[in-house]
Amino acid sequence: MNLLRCAALCALVLSVACSGSSNTPVAPAPIISSGPLTSGTESITPSVSATTAPLPNIDGIYGGQIVLPPGSGTATLTFLLNPPPGITALTEYTPTPQIAYITLTAQSAFTLAASPGLNLTVPNAYMGIDMWLNYYGSAAWSSRQLGWPSTTSGVSAMCFAAQGGPVSLQSGQSLYLGINGDNVIPTPIATGTPAPCPQPA
Repeated sequence: MNLLRCAALCALVLSVACSGSSNTPVAPAPIISSGPLTSGTESITPSVSATTAPLPNIDGIYGGQIVLPPGSGTATLTFLLNPPPGITALTEYTPTPQIAYITLTAQSAFTLAASPGLNLTVPNAYMGIDMWLNYYGSAAWSSRQLGWPSTTSGVSAMCFAAQGGPVSLQSGQSLYLGINGDNVIPTPIATGTPAPCPQPA
């Protein structure tokens, strides 16, 4: 009789254990923070005269405008802290996230009378840094242009004039710009939304 009771008890335990997991508590999925914005996208359309278009604000550090020489067509502008796929990373001379990348991808035939410039808003700490605008072509970065600082009402921006040869992209082709610097950034970095530089002549 004891053997029968033991067998019945074992069967009951196995039945409960194997009856499904509906009563098993399930840990909730972890809440993942969206984190800082490391990329942004805008649509840009140049006109018959020089104009500017907004840059997405990136990571609370970069913002401002792209300076568009006269041109035509439509392009998608993507602002990134990481290099675009297939593009060589710029040399990092100072602590991350100083390097940033801009990609212009033509949505139709896209032309500019010269390579675009930037009115780049930056933290005040960046104003003591030599910052460069680089152009990508022939599988390498070139045409480094030193920015000039501009401060209006206590806020800061780094300006890069539109210059260089004309731009002509067919639909789907891209132009790449990169930003980097060569001095040590003071810490802590002060963030904010500085006013844009004056429009380059």
